[in-house]
Amino acid sequence: MKTILLTLAIAFSCTIFAQGDLQFNQVVTKTGTSTATATTYTVPTGKIWKITGVFSGAYASNASFFGLNINGAKIVKVNHSNNGNGYVNNDPIWLNAGDTVAIYAGELGTGGIVAVNPDYAWTISIIEFNVVP
Repeated sequence: MKTILLTLAIAFSCTIFAQGDLQFNQVVTKTGTSTATATTYTVPTGKIWKITGVFSGAYASNASFFGLNINGAKIVKVNHSNNGNGYVNNDPIWLNAGDTVAIYAGELGTGGIVAVNPDYAWTISIIEFNVVP
């Protein structure tokens, strides 16, 4: 009897904190040709976005970077350098409903971060999920 009650108590307590399941909805691709006029995108209500990749044609003679502005926080995703070294950070990023994301670009000059030619083609690859209660 104690075993049955304990099993039921554990099963019930595990379901109390469930916030819903994720159900695949669609693949979303956002593209543009300029970081200066890039749109800020908002995750729709009832959806979750998983950003799976950020790609750009950005390259400059100095160290340049290309990234995402997520809810006001800038995250570098593509980093180029003038010696050919660099990195691409395509670790996934999960966004909740209401979160915002936009593209940004910059270049590291002798005086710090300077503006960079904003006319780069860019793509954000996203998987959109429905939140199912």
